[in-house]
Amino acid sequence: MPGDVKALPENASATDSKLIQGENSCWSLIGGSLSKEEVDRYEGPVPPNKAHTYTITLYALDKEIDLKKGFYLNELYDAIDGHVLEKIFLKAKYIKE
Repeated sequence: MPGDVKALPENASATDSKLIQGENSCWSLIGGSLSKEEVDRYEGPVPPNKAHTYTITLYALDKEIDLKKGFYLNELYDAIDGHVLEKIFLKAKYIKE
């Protein structure tokens, strides 16, 4: 995402071809009961039946990286290795009521 972007609309990864989504871990959690197309989008938090803490990490990079749709987390880490200028963490506790 370019540095001048100030906000993302809801469902941006489905409508903006420049936003490349990695492989969604929901696919492994649901055991293939949904189609691949249904899980190839951001799903939001789905915690277990108790409080769960999520951590979101935002990286500032010194270059654009070239990843293809469906990349895995380790591919992201390899691509950004040596190019991270700064990173910040957001932690949020999600409690299903």
